[in-house]
Amino acid sequence: MISIFKILLSIIYRSLFLGDDDWFKHSSLALNVPLIVLIILNATTRHPINLAMSFVSILLIYVLSNRLEIMIYEVILASIPATWLTITAIPFIDDLYILIHIFSRVMVVGIAILTLLFITNPIELSSILSKLGLKSISLIPALMWKVVPHLMKSAEESLLVIKLKKDQIWKGIANTMVAGLEYSEFYDEGLFLKEDIFNPIFKYSPKAIALYIILLVVNLIIYCISTYILII
Repeated sequence: MISIFKILLSIIYRSLFLGDDDWFKHSSLALNVPLIVLIILNATTRHPINLAMSFVSILLIYVLSNRLEIMIYEVILASIPATWLTITAIPFIDDLYILIHIFSRVMVVGIAILTLLFITNPIELSSILSKLGLKSISLIPALMWKVVPHLMKSAEESLLVIKLKKDQIWKGIANTMVAGLEYSEFYDEGLFLKEDIFNPIFKYSPKAIALYIILLVVNLIIYCISTYILII
């Protein structure tokens, strides 16, 4: 059981927090969210072409950003609910094609949601909150994106220690909670004087914006065509 939790934590960490602050993370939420929503809409239609377009769109993001290994971890993570839903549907569906389609749709939707989390830049969220005059909470997105990976690594290390000691899993969780409290104290002390002067500046990447606009337009065209075909 401890090994399963450790592997799961490792996959989540690598699918969301691996890599640097690269160009593909410097688009706008106003563009990223509609793009991922369209990808999900295409993935949930009955047309295999739409599903394929959704998968290719996500694949292009990771191939062009040279982060294909991250998508592999996302595929592993998304396959968990996809496999579960497919297995639970077996008693009610005897058509293999439909079962494969269910698995594929849930898989692509899961990868799309993880992709949105991965390409969302916390500095942009902090910048938006700061411009809205919410200085007191503008530090939270950037801070959380730093704290969460630390806590996940602490949890992974705690589970490894518990496994070697052959102890109970709740002790590893308790150690992680203690580490979290220590992190919070350190950040409170270090950022107390910076709260009022924190002024995040987010720079947009023309390359990322151009890529996501192209993918948005293509997915929108495919979705509109498939919807028109269903209507007629």
